[in-house]
Amino acid sequence: MPETPENFDTPKEWRLHTMRHSCAHVMAQAVGDLFPGAMLGTGPALKDSFYYDILTTPSITEADLPRIEDRMREIISSGSAFVQNDLSRAEAEALFREKGQDFKMDLIEKIDEDTYSTYSHDEGGFVDLCRGPHVQDTKSLRFFKLMSVSSAYWQADTSNPQLSRVYGTVWETPKELKLHLRRLEEARKRDHRKLGKEMGLFTFFPFSPGSPVLLSRGMVIYRLLGERIRELVLGNGYQEVRGPIMCHQSLWEQSGHWEAYKEHMFLLGDEHDDGAEGPDRGRYSLKPMNCPVHMNIFGMERRSYRELPIRYHDEGPLHRNELKGALGGITRTRSFCQDDTHHFVREQQIGEEIQRILSFVDRVYSTFGMKVTLELSTRPEKALGDIALWDRAEAALQEQLEASDKPWKLNPGDGAFYGPKIDFHVEDALGRTWQLATCQLDFVLPERFDLTYQDEEDKPCRPVVIHVAMYGSFERFLAVLIEHTGGAFPFWLHPEQVAVVSVSQDWNDYGEEVVAALRKVGIRASLDGSSDKVNAKIARATKELRAPAVAVVGGRESEQRTISLRLRGEGPKGARPLDEFVAWCVEQNDVHY
Repeated sequence: MPETPENFDTPKEWRLHTMRHSCAHVMAQAVGDLFPGAMLGTGPALKDSFYYDILTTPSITEADLPRIEDRMREIISSGSAFVQNDLSRAEAEALFREKGQDFKMDLIEKIDEDTYSTYSHDEGGFVDLCRGPHVQDTKSLRFFKLMSVSSAYWQADTSNPQLSRVYGTVWETPKELKLHLRRLEEARKRDHRKLGKEMGLFTFFPFSPGSPVLLSRGMVIYRLLGERIRELVLGNGYQEVRGPIMCHQSLWEQSGHWEAYKEHMFLLGDEHDDGAEGPDRGRYSLKPMNCPVHMNIFGMERRSYRELPIRYHDEGPLHRNELKGALGGITRTRSFCQDDTHHFVREQQIGEEIQRILSFVDRVYSTFGMKVTLELSTRPEKALGDIALWDRAEAALQEQLEASDKPWKLNPGDGAFYGPKIDFHVEDALGRTWQLATCQLDFVLPERFDLTYQDEEDKPCRPVVIHVAMYGSFERFLAVLIEHTGGAFPFWLHPEQVAVVSVSQDWNDYGEEVVAALRKVGIRASLDGSSDKVNAKIARATKELRAPAVAVVGGRESEQRTISLRLRGEGPKGARPLDEFVAWCVEQNDVHY
């Protein structure tokens, strides 16, 4: 096997990646054998899995997976070697035209190279257009499992055919496969879409797909997350602002979003207005990001170097026209809010400001026990601005990452169109990683908006802008938090911190006193004074609500002014005087970034 590439941490990661790429080929062959005329799209390896996009008639369903697996086992047991072969363009076109593989022909046309790499196995019976590498032979792919089927448009273009996307996984040992399947089962139990519904946190309505509706309990969490982040930033010199929801086309043309991002924007007005003359020229768009508005806020006044850094914080609503297939619960939505900040700094202030941001991100994620890893994402193909500015920005970010002593990786070509960025990947309780926070360094937008400040000699200088969102978006962060905690939110964040349960309705009056005492000091508490048996009410509080604390009250507790305490994950803790319990709740609630 070739030497481990730099973007893989260990040789084992690279081996697994290669196995998954190879297993995708085996799956594609099995589908072709069972669905004559199947047309193959692409089949990449992912972090813990692989998939292949395939067009079949009829479409592949979950019910087809067992027979596809059976055929894969037959192919794998043959021990066929993976063989690489280079073809000329004419040879590649002739091969895939003969096989009726239109999507491969499309790729050949787009790749436009002198030679095209193919891999075959099963004594040449199956051939795929692929750079590789692959495992030596199919026998090393025995410990696999097909997971699910979804749909995807070819090349993510809704005007193209819709293919079946079949997901699978493969591991080196049966034990690793079993552990992975257990993790997936636990992930299904923690799925934020499932728990969000069960706990009454959010919902969706068909008249607004991709736009979540926060219910009362979800809104408590949402509000608290906003309060904590505002407490952090406003206490450290940020100014809170709020921009308009709808902005004219001219703003997006100036920022570059009209050229680079228009297809992801919700446009208003007649498309023929794009070419109109005079004040009515152009259309409006729902705002997909805050940065162009913040550029204008900075540019309203003559600025002095003494004022910098200037930091704006904005949690206003944003809208992006995401493809339907890209939507997933509240991890990716069409309407959302960010904890969006823009830092206007002098170039010599970049280092100190980046280190401040890194420390803030640490404070936020350590509060939730989440491990953070960093990636430096560099200039993409459709970058705007002078390459020299990009080079300076990338060098500045790399210098600060190296100075931070934090581990980081290079992610070439994945920066924003106006600047490189640091992406923060967060590991949850199941070991999965999520890209959440981001920190982008931008020399381009200050140029496009002609922003300046006056230096010590009263000469105009360009500021540098740092774009930061520590949560990413509130919605995505909430989704990750639901799955990270399994709905068992920390005490300070839980929408119902204390569930007060009466042994019988005879003691509801005392239960109401307990609730009132807790609410008086800002603790969210409610009473279950129903006629259900006490054990059923306790089960409801612990299993459905996942309440951090359950206070059981009956005759003895009423007489002694106590509660019988149960803590989530710990069980019964015995009697506690009411005043001591209230003080304990206040202490647990005192959490800040």
